[in-house]
Amino acid sequence: MLLCTDGYSAVTTVQLRVLPASTDRPVFSSVTYVTYLHVNMSIGDFVVAVAATGAGYHGNWPTYHIVAGNEGSVFTVEPRTGLGFFL
Repeated sequence: MLLCTDGYSAVTTVQLRVLPASTDRPVFSSVTYVTYLHVNMSIGDFVVAVAATGAGYHGNWPTYHIVAGNEGSVFTVEPRTGLGFFL
C-alpha cells in the first residue's frame, strides 16, 4: 500500500508479481509496505524497497513486476532489486 500525503491524502494499493514461480511461496520482510509520497517529489525519486526470499528459488533470483494499481503509470519497480520509484 502506498500512501500519498500533501495536506490531503489518498491511498493506492500497488500489486506486485514475483517471478519465477517457485515451489515455495515468496517470503516478504513485511506483509504490507507503507511509504509516504510528497507533492513535490521529482521523477526518479526512490519510493520503497520490496524484498522476497524463498527456499524454492535455488539461486534463481526473483524478479518483481507491477501487475495492478499503477493507474497513470506513476510508479516503476526495478525488476531485479525490487526498488520502487516515482515516475
